Amino acid sequence: MGISKEPISLLKSLENINLIYMAQSEVCCGFGGTFSTKYPEISTAMAEEKIANVKQTGAEVVTASDMSCLMHMGGFMIKKNLDIKSLHIAQLMDLAMGTDHKK
Repeated sequence: MGISKEPISLLKSLENINLIYMAQSEVCCGFGGTFSTKYPEISTAMAEEKIANVKQTGAEVVTASDMSCLMHMGGFMIKKNLDIKSLHIAQLMDLAMGTDHKK
């Protein structure tokens, strides 16, 4: 979608975030709307590769600005029993800033 610098700049601005880059971060996760239903084998292979790249980072959380990507990757991480959370960039920023929603 051409939006890559802005989310990274936002994450870098947070003091208590250790930003780890994964290999092939720009490559599609394999969900792509109806792509995953039309081509499930290809979609699965793409997700498996993406999750392998996530796992190699040693990160505790994977983030993105696209919810469909996060749900796709999150589902595969659950299937593989990986202890890696998938959070939307807004959720991660909220946690990092320690926002109190109980007010």
